[in-house]
Amino acid sequence: MYHPKCQRDIDLSDKFMPSRVMKLDATSGVLRIRLVESLPKPEPYATLSYCWGGDQELKTMRDTIESFKVDMPVHELPATIRDAAEVALQLNIPNIFVDAFCIIQDDPNDMAHQLAQMPTIYSESMVTIAGSRAKSFDQGFLHEREPLPQFFERGEVYQLPFCSPTGEIGSAILLPIHLDSVTEPLEDRAWALQERLLSPRIIDYATHQTFWHCWCVNDVRDGWLEAGFMGRNFQAQVPSLFQKPIKSLAPPKERSPASISSSSLHESELGEILNSWNTVVRIYSARKLSFPADKLPAIAAAAARFAIVLDDQYRCGLWKSYLQYQILWYTDCKDEEQLCSRTAYKAPSWSWAAIDGPVMIEWVSWHSYFTFCLEILECEVRLASDLLPYGAVESGFITAKGRIKPAMLGRRHDFGKKGAQWFLENTTREGHIIESIADVHIDALEPNLQGTWIESIRVTLLEVLTEMESHQPVGLILCEVKPETFRRIGMFNCALGRYIQFSQTDQEKERNRIRVEEGKRLFHDSDRKTLKII
Repeated sequence: MYHPKCQRDIDLSDKFMPSRVMKLDATSGVLRIRLVESLPKPEPYATLSYCWGGDQELKTMRDTIESFKVDMPVHELPATIRDAAEVALQLNIPNIFVDAFCIIQDDPNDMAHQLAQMPTIYSESMVTIAGSRAKSFDQGFLHEREPLPQFFERGEVYQLPFCSPTGEIGSAILLPIHLDSVTEPLEDRAWALQERLLSPRIIDYATHQTFWHCWCVNDVRDGWLEAGFMGRNFQAQVPSLFQKPIKSLAPPKERSPASISSSSLHESELGEILNSWNTVVRIYSARKLSFPADKLPAIAAAAARFAIVLDDQYRCGLWKSYLQYQILWYTDCKDEEQLCSRTAYKAPSWSWAAIDGPVMIEWVSWHSYFTFCLEILECEVRLASDLLPYGAVESGFITAKGRIKPAMLGRRHDFGKKGAQWFLENTTREGHIIESIADVHIDALEPNLQGTWIESIRVTLLEVLTEMESHQPVGLILCEVKPETFRRIGMFNCALGRYIQFSQTDQEKERNRIRVEEGKRLFHDSDRKTLKII
């Protein structure tokens, strides 16, 4: 377990210790577990990453914590927690951190305190036990695995007799290298992403295999000689900033965004870090949360790491110095059938955390082809708890100055297809109404965007970027809530020049040429105005 990049000192005298862990004891031959607080000196501990799969009936509450300090009812513990305790004992690790029991679930202050420690709790653990194959806390992950029937049915699996060096007769199983990938239940859980990013070592109990993940090796320790595509080491793909102790993290030399032009940012270390964050957001936003209000808290520990190296202020999933880049996030949905409804308030509308479902933020290199047109004057948020600077928020706003333009957002129903598609209408100088002068990405299904009979609504377009060569704008689609105050409902991109070369007929070429020309002049008659986005 002690590799050059991920080893930890055996001397634990100055190491971190969670304020509360589950103490494991099987010296009497019977497993006993109790909750302990403030151990006199640091001890090795493991962490558990698992799917709740719903609310747990047995957990630490204000009225149970004192009894749990004496003795926890082992036989009443969910199967996943019992399995994790067994693994930790087999590894001679006497303590384990499990969120449901090491955080007082009905104490907001304790919850905030513990969540603030998450970056250190997982990064300083001896090992994280990942119950990836279990869909819920009561399933467990040490039970016998099912065979691979789909491969046996296709005749792609061969079981051959095998005699071990000790003379024991067993079998060798040969599988094709193109094994179908399996999405584990834990891979759909939003909270689990930062737990995996922060953990230096992971024992991963997956559906077909048990994996060992760390920053040094990609290995399988359950009898498989080759991992194939099933053995992709997630740990080897995480940003390097997670592979260093928190104390050693520091901003790169190019720490000031003002010292780097937009054309060269993608070649800098800062650009790499921003791209890493964008990737984390893409993966995280596609995962599921049992409680939508956890949208920002469930990624807060990862954000805390990025904050150190970016040396920047965090704003609801975005970074203040790079808002011009990052407010152009978008949902990658082709029609409204794929959109999620906007649920209870989680973040301001300009943040990707405001919506449910997968989002994309373009890589920094994409922005090197554009000129910034929007000036961000102010960006403020009100935190739900001062203890969690990267956690939930109560409100937030951006004050910006840029060119705006009234427009009509149209809605098209294609017969024979589910859902509807949205487009921007525009009237040419000749008085013709044309559609689709831009790619349109609607953020979420909202009351004013739903209904069979809605064909178009009035919106306001805000110019954020302009392509250097074609002068075509990219920006936000806003809905006015009161004078000079707006809410984001989508993103548009007029960079449609690429469509012309792929047009098949002269008529299509001419139609697309007109669309491109109209896109260029979209904001030509617009003045710069100051507005607030909430």
